[in-house]
Amino acid sequence: MNAMITAANLPWYRLNYVVISVQGTGPRVAERPDLVELTAMSIEDGTLDDPVTWELRPDHLITPHAMRAYGTTNRDVRFRPKFAAVAGAIRNYFDVAIPVGHNVRRSLGMLSRKLPEWRPAEAFDTLRMARSAMGVREQRLRILAEQLGLTAGIPDAPGERRTAWDALMTARLFLRLANNSGRPLTVAELRERGQWLCPHPESQMQLLEPGWTQ
Repeated sequence: MNAMITAANLPWYRLNYVVISVQGTGPRVAERPDLVELTAMSIEDGTLDDPVTWELRPDHLITPHAMRAYGTTNRDVRFRPKFAAVAGAIRNYFDVAIPVGHNVRRSLGMLSRKLPEWRPAEAFDTLRMARSAMGVREQRLRILAEQLGLTAGIPDAPGERRTAWDALMTARLFLRLANNSGRPLTVAELRERGQWLCPHPESQMQLLEPGWTQ
């Protein structure tokens, strides 16, 4: 029996998840965004682990827009490792956990390009979950986190380690919505509210197209 079907009636916390947040170089006319920084946070048995961050040297230059947005310059990344040097550690960390992200297709797009053998069947999008559960129109993670009181005890991080802050806010938002005011959602309910089905491996390059939506 299909594992996705078998798991449908389980409470959400019986599966393992990995929250991901990425910083990219910014899009160019002839280049898709490349990874500059990646933070991942594991959720096992419903418990959030500490974040792990990889700072990377991308294959092409960071755009001026991305430098202004994140504060990371091309000079800053000169001596960082290339993705290939840490790819094994990242893949081992992800294992078979289900990815979670805010507007998750953006993160999956950059990661699928760097890890072509990593092919999760599904992911969960906290933006979709928030819209489904609360009917919110706001898309920005920072604003949603502040409105829901998720930033308590966490200093703002507008530049340095931005992905770690975003991953933590995404994880807190996911846990808030998955626990549904004290009644944990089933996997089936979680899928109904925020599932993002990943394209078939043969078409996974669609993830990298900025205008492609499901």
